[in-house]
Amino acid sequence: MSLKNSIKLFCIIILQSCAQIMAPEGGIKDSTPPIALSSNPRDSTLNFKLKKITINFNENIQLKDAQKNIAISPLVRNGFEVEAYKKKLVIKLKNLQANTTYTIDAKNSIADITEGNPIPDLKYIFSTGSILDRGRLKGFLIDAVNLKPVKNTLIGLYINFNDTTIIKSDPDYEVKSDESGIFKFENIRTGSYTLISIGDKNNNERWEPGESLAFLGAPVYIDTSTNKTVVLRQFKQDKINNNLISVTSDSRGIYLFQFDAAQVGEIKINQEDPSQDKKESYYTLDNEDDCNEGSNKKILVTSLNPRDSAHFNYTINNKIFSLPVKVSKNKELLKTEFSFYTIKINGLSLLKFNRIIDSINIKRDKIILKKDTSLLNNELLRFNTRGIIISGLNEGDYKITFQKGAITDIFGIENDSFDLILRIFGREELQTLKIKTDSTFTNKYMLTISSDFYCKRQVIEPNHNYIFDDLVPGSYKIFVFENGSGNLYFKNGDLFSRRIPDKVVYYKEIEVKSSFDIDEFLSIMFD
Repeated sequence: MSLKNSIKLFCIIILQSCAQIMAPEGGIKDSTPPIALSSNPRDSTLNFKLKKITINFNENIQLKDAQKNIAISPLVRNGFEVEAYKKKLVIKLKNLQANTTYTIDAKNSIADITEGNPIPDLKYIFSTGSILDRGRLKGFLIDAVNLKPVKNTLIGLYINFNDTTIIKSDPDYEVKSDESGIFKFENIRTGSYTLISIGDKNNNERWEPGESLAFLGAPVYIDTSTNKTVVLRQFKQDKINNNLISVTSDSRGIYLFQFDAAQVGEIKINQEDPSQDKKESYYTLDNEDDCNEGSNKKILVTSLNPRDSAHFNYTINNKIFSLPVKVSKNKELLKTEFSFYTIKINGLSLLKFNRIIDSINIKRDKIILKKDTSLLNNELLRFNTRGIIISGLNEGDYKITFQKGAITDIFGIENDSFDLILRIFGREELQTLKIKTDSTFTNKYMLTISSDFYCKRQVIEPNHNYIFDDLVPGSYKIFVFENGSGNLYFKNGDLFSRRIPDKVVYYKEIEVKSSFDIDEFLSIMFD
């Protein structure tokens, strides 16, 4: 065969094999994100006048959650669009302010089109004026109680701030915290700002009831310093308005109000009925959670005329407030707060119900108490208006069955049938926790050990040992907070009264196990 024919045959074989497109076996997976090659106009442009920015990449790109992850600061409402075309990212702009430095942050929102590798951090800066602002601020966002980093959360700077700003207005500048809770403001106009984080669940850049918050106790002045660092402690903003923390309702006309009793005195409530002008009865129930919420007050109210909505007046310190309440269509069953309890032998324990009960008219013939499979006398169970008092039972596993109608609440509403599981531990199964402080500190601190059924508090001093006996197996939380004001309870924050949460300096969760010796020393270090 001639050389010419040999080459021709070789080419035919190669072409035929190339026509069979197959996935490579054992190839190296692409794990490199796209690389930005150029932009038009260039980054850090001054006197910006265009309506569009184009950024060119080395490979085809796609957008991932662009609406959620790409942000421009200061915010430009209805004037910011992002599109991807093969290797180009096109950003369309309008409604820009004069003499303003803008930062476009496209964190984890641009990825290659083959493997979806995102660019972890991509920023583009420009100014509509003749200078770039150079103010900067770095900070950490952590949970106010467990001290863990809070990621992917909106952090805003506000120039003019009042109580309605976070409800009605967007931040003047905004960024989001990263996986480690770190946030950075750069290219900010120097000046004084109110710094606030918002757990912005619906991505509308504004706070709504039920969303978390964090703020500093005073405005922060931002300049060009590279060392300015702050810590924001995020908490659940409970207070709705006028000392009212929350109000819930039941389709049968039961209302539960919760007030910040630390800020108010006597509370009176009545329901307005324009046709009959009725005043309804109400019951006051102080919160008995000694660990965290000992200052809150709950009030139960019943309406004689449940309907789609109700209107209440409540009086605090001789000042009247008006409150419309939408009635829930759900029925909340009368039951204990937990379906499983663990307690220690010979210890007096209260198994709480979720509402005040009629402890006088308990129908004991509808309550069945068993230990393993043996039927016991249910007279061993005692009741008060909050729940079941347990004492005098031997160690072991118990099951309490409440048949329908065994108990009623103060409004005459019966329980549906439910079971309660109870485990009582003997003395030899109870454990001891030892805690040691080994640092010198001058502030007062409160140490709290808590679980669903246990709470102990202790003002602590440096270089001391503390012993907590008779712990039943289960999960416990240990936390220490500053106690400079002498308060026994951890106080949550409240933006509207400018109260930041108590500073927690230590937090840990531990598991206490049965039949295991515990010799765990926790070294609590203070700054």
